[in-house]
Amino acid sequence: MKISILFAASILCMAAACDKKNRQQSETENPYPDGIKASINQPGIGPTPGTPNGTPFVLPPGVRLVDRPNFRFDPDLKRLHGNANAFYVALHFVNDSTKGDKLIELPDALVMLSAASARYQNGMLMDRIRITIPANGQGPGGTNDTTTIYVGVICLNENLPNPFMENPHPDAEMYPIADGTFRPFVVSNDPNLLKLIKLLQGYDLSLKRHYTVPEGNAEEQPEDQKIYTLIQQMVWKITDDNFGITSKDMEELVEALKPYRKK
Repeated sequence: MKISILFAASILCMAAACDKKNRQQSETENPYPDGIKASINQPGIGPTPGTPNGTPFVLPPGVRLVDRPNFRFDPDLKRLHGNANAFYVALHFVNDSTKGDKLIELPDALVMLSAASARYQNGMLMDRIRITIPANGQGPGGTNDTTTIYVGVICLNENLPNPFMENPHPDAEMYPIADGTFRPFVVSNDPNLLKLIKLLQGYDLSLKRHYTVPEGNAEEQPEDQKIYTLIQQMVWKITDDNFGITSKDMEELVEALKPYRKK
């Protein structure tokens, strides 16, 4: 009898431990089972005019952004950064220091704002980017080298003009590259967008190839593009939808993310 009782107790303990493990795993995969609320009324987000709220972004001393209006798009994947691809923002950095390289960090939730007179979609980084800018005089021939990168961002305004569709540069016919007016602006403090960013941090969504404009216009998207499209749709549910991301939406997203979980 004692053996039977002990055996039953051990089975119950194992079941309880298993249930706890399953709950913990479920909470890890879906920390927001009730969904994420909307931010449609926040400035610069969705249909609401104004500039997005957040902490102003400042480059480290000695590093600055420059314009390169005649620089043709370079599809070298070493220049491509980020884990979203609604459109690309080209950033051209110069390090004025002669005393060494500078490591700069573009934080997640960094909003890219257009300085153009027309109001385009605002972009936002969904993951942190780190890049090293060589010292002045370390470029070819001992000149001041310019480091150009392309940052893949999500779109914060579903119904505003698309910056690469409006870009007259011929490169924009093939690649989703915005015009040269976009600059880092603020690091968003919107709690709902930050929740989505936090959820995605457990997954490897780094861009591994260029998404092209013809692919985006195709009736059937490439398989590896579908996760980025879904994430963009979830962002728009926060920025342009009164209901935000519902619990059902969240279940769909978590299920689609499973193959991308970091090991």
